[in-house]
Amino acid sequence: MYLDRAIEGKYCELRSIEESDAEFTLALRQDPEITQYLPRLDISLEQQKEWIKAQRERPYDYFWVMFDKEGNRFGTAGIYDMNTNEPKGRSLAAKGNPLQNIEGTYLAYKYMLDVFKVDGRYGYVYADNVRATRFNELLGAVIGEPKESNGIIIREVIFRQPEFGIAEKKVRRMLYHET
Repeated sequence: MYLDRAIEGKYCELRSIEESDAEFTLALRQDPEITQYLPRLDISLEQQKEWIKAQRERPYDYFWVMFDKEGNRFGTAGIYDMNTNEPKGRSLAAKGNPLQNIEGTYLAYKYMLDVFKVDGRYGYVYADNVRATRFNELLGAVIGEPKESNGIIIREVIFRQPEFGIAEKKVRRMLYHET
């Protein structure tokens, strides 16, 4: 779904994906550093553009490109199934600095919880991705026990309003020096 405005933060902003982002997003999802913990996209640039066109039309499905304050793209974040009891997170892929990565993800999840008033967000991380596990815990996620899914050992990641609310205070203090 297309959101007609950017979500602005202090260190970054999120803008709905556009066809002009296809080369960037495809390169990001083919980067060996990123794809060690996310499925690699082995598709053409045209296929990526077609996916972007279709995504922008799907209701309750948001996908953003993250930009730094100089207008440089550094990552993506998304949420989907916002009209269900189990909304999902879409692959976070970010190569910004730690403040940008944290704020970009925080803004996406805050949008989901504030605008849609959902109880939580569900997703997963590869079980051996310690960095992503810690990152999600920083944002208030409850991390499940390792389990096998399609030949990969994953951990469920669950964001709920109460835990996010507690974590949000810490995140805002870290990002914005709020007391």
